[in-house]
Amino acid sequence: MHARYTKLKEKSWNLPAAGVALMVLSWLFDAFLDWHGLPGGSLAEAVFNPSFHTLCSRLSPILLIGLLLFYAHYLTRERESLAEDLHRAMVDAQTQKVKAEGVLAAIGDGVSIQDTDFRILYQNEVHKSLVGGDFTGNQCFKAYNCRDEVCPDCPIAVCYRDGTIHKTQKLISLPSKETYVEITASPLRDDKGRIIAGIELLRDISESRQTENKIRHLNEKLAQRAAQLAITNRELEAFSSSVSHDLRNPLTRIYSSGQLLREEYGPALGEEGLHLARTICEGCENMEELIEALLSLSRVASIELHSSPCNLSTIAELTATDLRLSEPSRQVRISIEEGLFDDADARLIKVLLENLLGNSWKYTEKTVNAQIEFGVAPIEGNRVYFVRDNGAGFAMEQAHLLFKPFQRLHDAADFKGTGIGLATVQRIVERHGGRVWCEGEPGHGATFYFTLRACP
Repeated sequence: MHARYTKLKEKSWNLPAAGVALMVLSWLFDAFLDWHGLPGGSLAEAVFNPSFHTLCSRLSPILLIGLLLFYAHYLTRERESLAEDLHRAMVDAQTQKVKAEGVLAAIGDGVSIQDTDFRILYQNEVHKSLVGGDFTGNQCFKAYNCRDEVCPDCPIAVCYRDGTIHKTQKLISLPSKETYVEITASPLRDDKGRIIAGIELLRDISESRQTENKIRHLNEKLAQRAAQLAITNRELEAFSSSVSHDLRNPLTRIYSSGQLLREEYGPALGEEGLHLARTICEGCENMEELIEALLSLSRVASIELHSSPCNLSTIAELTATDLRLSEPSRQVRISIEEGLFDDADARLIKVLLENLLGNSWKYTEKTVNAQIEFGVAPIEGNRVYFVRDNGAGFAMEQAHLLFKPFQRLHDAADFKGTGIGLATVQRIVERHGGRVWCEGEPGHGATFYFTLRACP
């Protein structure tokens, strides 16, 4: 096209010269005829000094030739202008085609264009790889499915009928592999709104489909575990009910019998008998505390969580007041930061602070100038609450045992307890989505940290 345009342009520039030559030849030919038909004059006179009548007769055809040449030159210029416009349009079209093909190649999805007869006009490389080859010029139903008519579920056919975009998923089976694709069909319209072609977009969703299958299997497993957990919770509730009723009744009888022995038959029992009776009663009291702690841990695990704005400072103050009333003779400095609000279940927060502050109260029993502090601190950008004391403390290498049920780091003779409190604290914190950890040093106190939401 470019060569033809250049050749046409070169030819148009020779037309004026050809016109001038033609007019000169016409003048010379007329002069030769006049000289030959009218003897007596020279040829030079006939050429350069014609009579008025002769001049007029010669100029008439020359003027006609000039007009014809002028009109021919005008048509040639118009043709040249049109050819130039066509050339620019072709160049622009080629440029746009290259850009469009570059964009379609960079999309990452398979793209094909089909006319209204379902003949494939274009395929990018991704589309060719997904469908197994270059089928340009073939009808899609013959190329892809070896059919003699349009597939009944063809999204391109549907979008031709209603003029809207349609999506579907399909398995493409090739000798080398099977690929799940998502097909998006969209109509192409001309400037008058008529559908002239359709675009088919193929997206490989094999990996996402595998991920969906994995997620579905995981959800099924989670549902099974949730069902098992529900069964376990029901069994735990049944166990709690059994502990609450079936164990407490005989425990009460044992305790009452021990008390009756001490009161009614004390002198007959002697010192050793009284010691045994006291041991029975103390054992019953310890068992009662352990049963109550286990029930508390069970309730924490099964109670429905209701989060709302909660004043932790007020709950801590009430807990501290109860601790002072339980042992009015002790002088313990308890410092509680004011205005600590958070979204939490107030019932569980009460249990949590009762255990943490109660532990600090217990383990500062033998400390001079005992101090307990409750507050909040920003740690690594997170809102972290803490309960700190200057009591007995613990060795950090044993810290991992603190939150396990029945694990005690101090002798029961020194500090009484069930070993359930910190396990209950951890359960409450985890139910709020947070975490709990601790720091300590033997003889220099301990600090327990907790959050009420997941830390990033």
